[in-house]
Amino acid sequence: MIEKLKSYTVSKEKAKSIIGIALIQAFSIILVFLSSKILIDNFGNNNFGLYNYANAIITLVGILIVAGFTSLLLKQIPIYVAAKNNNLLSALLNWCNRHVLVYTLASTLVCFSFLLFSKNDFSIVDIFLIIICIPIHAFIQLKQTSLNALKQHKKSQIAEKVIKPLLLIIPTLILIPFLHLPNNTTLLLSINLLAFAGTLVLVHLFKRNKISNATAPKEEEQKWQSSLKKLSVVGLLSIIASKIDILLQSNLSTNESVAIYSIALRISEFVSFPLLIATIFILPNISSLYEQQKKIELEKLLKQSSKLTTIGALVFISILILAGKSILLFFNETISTGYTPLLVMSLGQLINVCCGSVGYLLLLTGKESLAIKAAIISLLIQVATIIILTPIYNELGTAIATSTSTICWNMLMLYYCIKHLKINPSIFPIHVKKA
Repeated sequence: MIEKLKSYTVSKEKAKSIIGIALIQAFSIILVFLSSKILIDNFGNNNFGLYNYANAIITLVGILIVAGFTSLLLKQIPIYVAAKNNNLLSALLNWCNRHVLVYTLASTLVCFSFLLFSKNDFSIVDIFLIIICIPIHAFIQLKQTSLNALKQHKKSQIAEKVIKPLLLIIPTLILIPFLHLPNNTTLLLSINLLAFAGTLVLVHLFKRNKISNATAPKEEEQKWQSSLKKLSVVGLLSIIASKIDILLQSNLSTNESVAIYSIALRISEFVSFPLLIATIFILPNISSLYEQQKKIELEKLLKQSSKLTTIGALVFISILILAGKSILLFFNETISTGYTPLLVMSLGQLINVCCGSVGYLLLLTGKESLAIKAAIISLLIQVATIIILTPIYNELGTAIATSTSTICWNMLMLYYCIKHLKINPSIFPIHVKKA
């Protein structure tokens, strides 16, 4: 029993890093609420709504651009670092930067045309401010991922999670109350651009590693290209899965129901907060350990993480069971009716944590095709159950559909990990026959 408890312990240095990342994430949540409050008070609901719409476009296009590249970096950088192959490491970073730049230029042209000719309340200056933010956001994501893959975890998080909200708050509190500048959408989007630009500069300064003009052999670039295609498909499917619930519910139910579901969904995601923290530390180790054929060590690491994060998730879900109604009531009485959907989606998040890092395990060990298969199946289940249940049960129906698809996705991924990798990263005592 004592030996078993010892296996759950972590080193003092790692514990400090985990606590540091947890504090950054917690502080980030506070800053998000604080910045939203300050922006609403100073710019009003209408301008704040347009700002959110603009940021949704920036974020969505940025994620679509780098989706496959971030997974590729997480997969390959630890392998090159372990092999001390700085030439290929620099070549990979150069290759990703070049391709992201090309994709960004193409995407921003499409986005500019969409904003220019679609019906919206943005001026031509506003549109330019939005367009400039897209490549900045894409390169922030790319550089943050590189830092995380190089195990510089705090640096990978602090710029976007802490500095960016502060770069929104501080100029707003100076420019409007003291300089009496007009509180319009253009000023808000200008401050937003400043925040994005400042974040990119800081992330660039954090990433001190000098990148040479190294190039990779053609066969290596072909391997990256092949892997990138599959990883991009998984990224695209994940983005669709994260947005399809709101899009479908908006057409199948009332706006009030959408509001209740949206708040319940965001709160339920706190259950998987421990897994989010653990994932930041685990990702750089998956591909390197697998490449070195250290499957037993990899499985031990993943299992230990799953057990610790499940304990944390149980704490969060207990809080939601006991105080969920009060938390929802903080918004208003209508939102408080989302208590049952909150519990339903919290269950899905708990299973997600119990299964461990199944998705990343498949993606970072060359099993992208299996991840795509699981994503397609779970997405089809999600769409079908939303269409069937939402017209009948409103927000509860959407919650059941989302939770069901989350559980199916995780169970399918776990099955593939056990069958094809002979690794069980979950807390479930499933015997794996080693090859």
